[in-house]
Amino acid sequence: GYRTDYEPSYTSHCKMNEDDEKQITLDQGEDAYVVQPGYLVNKPWFVYNPEDGQYYRYEYGDKQIDGIDNSQLSCKNIILQVCERIVADKAVGYLSVNTMSGGRGYYVTNGKSIPVTWSKDSQSAPTRYFTEDGTEITVNQGKTWVCIIPTRDFAKSEIIGNEDTQ
Repeated sequence: GYRTDYEPSYTSHCKMNEDDEKQITLDQGEDAYVVQPGYLVNKPWFVYNPEDGQYYRYEYGDKQIDGIDNSQLSCKNIILQVCERIVADKAVGYLSVNTMSGGRGYYVTNGKSIPVTWSKDSQSAPTRYFTEDGTEITVNQGKTWVCIIPTRDFAKSEIIGNEDTQ
């Protein structure tokens, strides 16, 4: 009984490639077999599987498993989005993450990564991602994992080009 179509005014979060378009390969990008967002608590990372084109997620030193179907979590695309973060209320540990000012990051898919910039026009607008020359990126169809990374922690992030390194 749920609708399966979008309102005419719907705007996607990302510009996606169409069903009849070939996969985005980022041939000009750097190799990206292991992606470590640099989070300190659960220390997650993603490992690329070239056989199915998916990035498989790990945390706390092991596979991250879906609690419903017991499969390992995976995604087709990863976006590392660097944002300013402050502790807005130290008494309760309230964090304020600035997702409005724009910034830098990386788009990762099919074993490659490229630097991107991001911007957002309003609180209700989708975040848009752009190549260094200002062209909006096209994202492969499939799950996309956006990692919001505090600016001060970005140096702890790594994109590793060798599949033998974890």
